[in-house]
Amino acid sequence: MTNKVVSTLAKAFVDCGYIALRFNFRGVGRSEGTYDAGPGEQDDCLAVVDWVKRTRPIAPMALAGFSFGAWVALKAAESESPLLMVSIAPPVGFRDFSDVRPPRCPWLAIQGEADEIVDAESVRQWLNAQTPLPEIVMMPDTGHFFHGKLLPLREQLKAFLQANPVPS
Repeated sequence: MTNKVVSTLAKAFVDCGYIALRFNFRGVGRSEGTYDAGPGEQDDCLAVVDWVKRTRPIAPMALAGFSFGAWVALKAAESESPLLMVSIAPPVGFRDFSDVRPPRCPWLAIQGEADEIVDAESVRQWLNAQTPLPEIVMMPDTGHFFHGKLLPLREQLKAFLQANPVPS
């Protein structure tokens, strides 16, 4: 929740008129529970989506995530209908993406070309095989945690969000 990439993502959404909600998965920070390798974290995400729908029923819903959170958000989108999807450094090769269905909404995927954790070429290949194809941004000289690249990341996010404005 306090990761600088996640914070940058939330700030870009707020800058573009969204309400941004960040949360920790089970067992992270002061949250309850224990890491569940995916299923429980998907439940966490869906519980947050359900809470937002109850408390803000007319608020537009977008899903976004960084690394493991990108995979969780993509899996959550399979049972939800987000208006937008943003995936930053999706962990292709670390998680099983063979059963991930692409969202049926505008989708931005951002990947650092110098990612030391996620193989950028594997991510590019997986993204290019999706239908519908997401908007893909490959950021040169950019590692997994976007050190020194948070401003360009934020600008890419804002450009996508401004091209897909919050419905009135």
